[in-house]
Amino acid sequence: MFGDRDVVEFLDKVSVEGVERMLGAPDESRCWYAEPPGRHWSKGDGRPMLGDEDPAVMQAIGRCAAARIRDTLPWPAVELGRVHGEPCGWCGMPLELLLAACEWATWWSQYLTSERLTWTGAAESLYIREVRRCEYQQPAWRDFFALPGAEREAAIAAVTASSREGVPA
Repeated sequence: MFGDRDVVEFLDKVSVEGVERMLGAPDESRCWYAEPPGRHWSKGDGRPMLGDEDPAVMQAIGRCAAARIRDTLPWPAVELGRVHGEPCGWCGMPLELLLAACEWATWWSQYLTSERLTWTGAAESLYIREVRRCEYQQPAWRDFFALPGAEREAAIAAVTASSREGVPA
């Protein structure tokens, strides 16, 4: 059934609700989330010292870390001078602490890379429909990335500036 290209093309044009009315509930629903590499932080380690639920803070920490390692990257780095052009409050901290916080934030943000529904048909043929992708499930992160770019940049700049308080230039 699902091996027939015409059937699959037809189902792809129907809403998920319509597919469920025709085929019943999916046999499987599966979500995939962005996973931290686990070199500096792993699930079960608890929140690292610099881990912060505020996505603007974590973006600023990530930019500081990226600025430090940009020369070691195997691909051309973005213009980090534009986003981390002067010292911040995290520059004096060990890189491992920043990277642990960034790995934790990858997990904390609950960034959904894909959600797929699967129906099993005749002869074990499968119909798979991706229903969601590339979205933050953690509300603060979802709201932050829904902001216009200029507002996100302003929030990151504000936390970066406040991180400099008491840091020698």
